Formats: sequence, structure tokens, C-alpha cells
Amino acid sequence: MMQQKYGYALSILYRFFLAFIVGYLCANYFALNLSLLFQFTMANAEAIYLAAFISIFFFIAFVIYSFIIQSLKNLTTLSFITFSSLFVLSKILG
Repeated sequence: MMQQKYGYALSILYRFFLAFIVGYLCANYFALNLSLLFQFTMANAEAIYLAAFISIFFFIAFVIYSFIIQSLKNLTTLSFITFSSLFVLSKILG
């Protein structure tokens, strides 16, 4: 009985970690990539503000989507793929 209770609590804690910490890191790299892409078409300050504004929506969508997915395995895989692709894209662009 106690093991089930702690297992459930740890799964909720892990989901919060993926949603907020990994979501923040993904939003950070998303904003970085967008600002690098936008600076080719608009002024530098406008590119940074627009990238930050769009990345806020990305973060909100990431957190909501993290709590919609029921399987922790699928959530971990999706979070890792999203973070890895944004990280690699930032290394390619910058």
C-alpha cells in the first residue's frame, strides 16, 4: 500500500519535472532559435521580443501537453526528442 502511494507521488513529481523544467529548457532553446531566424528579416530588438512572446505560448502548450499525455514513457520520449531537436538546431544555427 505504501509503495503504491510513493510510486504515484514520484510519478507526479516526475511529470512536474518534465513539464516545467524540461519545458523551460525547450522554451529557452525555442526562443533562441526563433531569434536567430527572425534577425534575418527584422530588427534585432523586434526579433528578440517576438521570439520571447512566441516562446511563452510554446511553454504553455508544452506544459498543457505534458499533463494531457497519460503515459510517462511517451511523455519522456517526446520531451527528449523535442529538447534534442531544439538543441541541435540551435547548434546548427548559432
